[in-house]
Amino acid sequence: SEGVACPDEFPNMWQRATADTPICIGRCDPFLDVDDPSVKLSPAYRSLCPRRYTIPEELPSRCDDPARVPTAAEQVGIDYVAAMQAWYTVPCAGSTPASA
Repeated sequence: SEGVACPDEFPNMWQRATADTPICIGRCDPFLDVDDPSVKLSPAYRSLCPRRYTIPEELPSRCDDPARVPTAAEQVGIDYVAAMQAWYTVPCAGSTPASA
């Protein structure tokens, strides 16, 4: 809405080009291998969608102990699961009438 600032974690202000500009939901692709050099990805995708866990030690713990500190390996799985559950509101087919 007009005059409302985006929070710090979303530094880019965006507004619909027209009132009927469609809005899409963006999500990470769980089947995409972000470490595959043949896959062309933007740096933004890599920062929003971390790599999938590859070894058992990287699986997130199901332990509910709030005092437990996750290992660095386990953090890989925690970050991956959180990214797979996130969604982002994005413009569909471009951000201006000319690019739609």
